[in-house]
Amino acid sequence: MSVYLLDTTTLSLLMRESASAIGHLETMAAGDRITTSVIVRGEIGYGLAKVAAGRRRRDLVVRAAALLVRVQRIRPDVIARAM
Repeated sequence: MSVYLLDTTTLSLLMRESASAIGHLETMAAGDRITTSVIVRGEIGYGLAKVAAGRRRRDLVVRAAALLVRVQRIRPDVIARAM
């Protein structure tokens, strides 16, 4: 089993349904896990707040919420202990 720590760029690509990012996820083994940090979640939220209000922003918020609810969060203190 492997654990993949996704960064802001990768999550952004997944929100925009990038074929290459989705393709990488499809190659993962059944027991593999996907995770991200609270910092990345904050960066995604900040980026969404900068998008002009309207349909595009609403669509991105929905995609982000659907994606982030399925991705495990790693707390900063856990990352610091691993270093």
